[in-house]
Amino acid sequence: MTKILLPLFLICLIFSASPARSEDKNALDYLPPDNFISGWEATGNEVFSHVGELGYLLGDDVDLLTEFNAIWYASETYSDFEKRLVIEIYEFDNVAGAYGYYQLANVNYIPEPTTPGVEVVRYGLPPQPQFDTIRTVGTSFLEGWKDRFYFRVRSEDSELPDQFLNVAIFLLGSLPGNAIPPDIIGILPRNDLVIGTERYVRGPVGLEILLDSVRGDIFGVNERTWEAAAGEYRLGGGEYYLLVGVKYDENGAADSAVESMQEHFQNDGWQTVIVPAMSSGAHPRAFQKDFCMAFWSHDNKLWLVWDVSSQEKLLDALHQQDR
Repeated sequence: MTKILLPLFLICLIFSASPARSEDKNALDYLPPDNFISGWEATGNEVFSHVGELGYLLGDDVDLLTEFNAIWYASETYSDFEKRLVIEIYEFDNVAGAYGYYQLANVNYIPEPTTPGVEVVRYGLPPQPQFDTIRTVGTSFLEGWKDRFYFRVRSEDSELPDQFLNVAIFLLGSLPGNAIPPDIIGILPRNDLVIGTERYVRGPVGLEILLDSVRGDIFGVNERTWEAAAGEYRLGGGEYYLLVGVKYDENGAADSAVESMQEHFQNDGWQTVIVPAMSSGAHPRAFQKDFCMAFWSHDNKLWLVWDVSSQEKLLDALHQQDR
């Protein structure tokens, strides 16, 4: 009976958590104590460090963590004398950083209709219940985010036991605040958006992860500040494409970025594709190489349609975003 009630009780904790930030607590304070779930004890292998001091120990993640302003890292190993689990908590300087890292750190495992076997657990945190808060990453670990914290629950054995989900729910319930994405995610059109594929990007490291084949900060012009939201869109016939919306702080920056991007892709061997103007009066710059894409500026934002299979499908995607 206890094992059945525990997840339900912890889910209640999620909904009753105060939205106020606990300024006097850090990542270390949220590592669970002994027997937080009956039988699991801390082994004493606790680690607490500034992210900048861990460097290469964080592997390839260190650059993305730095870009999203991760501050503290805390971890502890727990054992029930048969299995061992490791809980890692990253603390960022704000909610947007934790959300952005969560959405980009394991981007290849984000579930899509064509990617079976990835479980997404949604707990309906207000006010935007459509956003994921816990998910499995293959059979390697569970991860989640809430407020300014990102966490992982991973096994030192071959696979994740089913009860590890209870551990993740416990963490989610104990962390402060809510899982509310940054405001810029709201610029993405909702029609045909694949819920759960939203991304937040605010620098060249995340941009390279998002666009894969692009290197460097193609959205930046003369150090102008920008942030971006991205999401996958259904195009029909089993095809999807990526839409990126980039918001700039300075007037005219989006127009300048379009000119700079046109030069970049022309110099990189992309072939120009002729497409019609949009109803807003914007004139997309379209190119084709391994796939088709187009970008344009409107209302001090830059929009990019990326990874479309053909010129015909590109026209369909532009029409879809011109509604």
